[in-house]
Amino acid sequence: MTFPIPPAVVVPPLLTLAQAKAHLSLAWAAGDPREPDLQLKLDSAQTAIIDYIAVTDPWRTACANWTATTAPKQVLAAILLLTGDLWRFRGDDITADLPPRDPLSDFSPAIVSLLRRTRDPVVA
Repeated sequence: MTFPIPPAVVVPPLLTLAQAKAHLSLAWAAGDPREPDLQLKLDSAQTAIIDYIAVTDPWRTACANWTATTAPKQVLAAILLLTGDLWRFRGDDITADLPPRDPLSDFSPAIVSLLRRTRDPVVA
C-alpha cells in the first residue's frame, strides 16, 4: 500500500547560518570549510520541522506564509535544536550514546514538546 506524499511546503530560510553557529557556540570565521555542512544540516532541520507541522491544510497555509520574523519562536527553537542534533549525531554513533527519541516523529522529546501547539489536533 502506498500513501500519497503531499508536495513540500516552500518556506524561505527562517534562520541564518550565523544564528545556527551562535546556538552551537561555534566561533569559526566566515568562510570556514565546515560551513557548507552546517548549512546543509540547518536546511535539513528546517525542512523536517516544517514537514512535521504541515500535515493539514491550515498548517500548510500557515507555514507557507512564515518568514524569519513571523514564524513562531518555538518553531525557530525546534529548528535550532534539530540542527544541533544533526550536527552532533551524524549516524555513526553507538546506540547507547543517542538521546531519547519520540517513536512517532523520531525527534527528541524537547522538540516534540516545542511543536505540540503547531500540529493538529490543536484546539484554537
